[in-house]
Amino acid sequence: MIFDEYISVGDNCEAGLNFWRIGYDYSSVFRFGRSDLLENMRLLEADFDGVYESVSPVSNDMVRCDKYNVSWHSSIKSALEGGERKVLCSEIEAEKYRIEEKNKLMHLVKKWHQDLASNKKIAFFYKSNSEPDVASLQRFLDYLQYKCPSLSFKLIVVLTEEQRSLLGDRLGALGGEVEVEVVKFFAPYHDAYSYSADCWDKIFSKYPVSSERLTRTPLGKFARVSL
Repeated sequence: MIFDEYISVGDNCEAGLNFWRIGYDYSSVFRFGRSDLLENMRLLEADFDGVYESVSPVSNDMVRCDKYNVSWHSSIKSALEGGERKVLCSEIEAEKYRIEEKNKLMHLVKKWHQDLASNKKIAFFYKSNSEPDVASLQRFLDYLQYKCPSLSFKLIVVLTEEQRSLLGDRLGALGGEVEVEVVKFFAPYHDAYSYSADCWDKIFSKYPVSSERLTRTPLGKFARVSL
């Protein structure tokens, strides 16, 4: 199957950065976020109600939605001062950025709904640096089957060798729409660029996206992009 879209559903930027690296530039709501699939499911099942109404800084360039515990890159910069994380701009500036970013996020939410209602072929990608959440993967499949029973999709679960060994056959019970692929390692959360590019490229070759969707010149294997 040749896919129309690649969409990441967890748990950080690693999949999204590799999409960008090969020239696939389509934006989606979780592509450059940081969250566990459990939090993403709470957000999806609530249909994004109240998302990004209140945020807190969690790293120098990311904020977390207080209601759903999902984080995104932000213009609200912060730094650790005396063991406490403090926002570097004024409250007025921070609120201005929050409103702007919420509007952008709602545009991505609209795209999410449109994609699920379409006749596109979609490859959803899931990875987790911690133990994969099999129960939440089942919830995600249930969500897709309820929201869009006619959607043509695959859920690509990307694991390390250690994760695959620990999980055994547990993923087999999820059904035929789930494909398991293995990489040598995941990038650490503090440096999502230190991924195994060769492993990701093998996955993309097995589940190719339409060449018409590759709208940018591919980057080098370790190129860095500005989020």
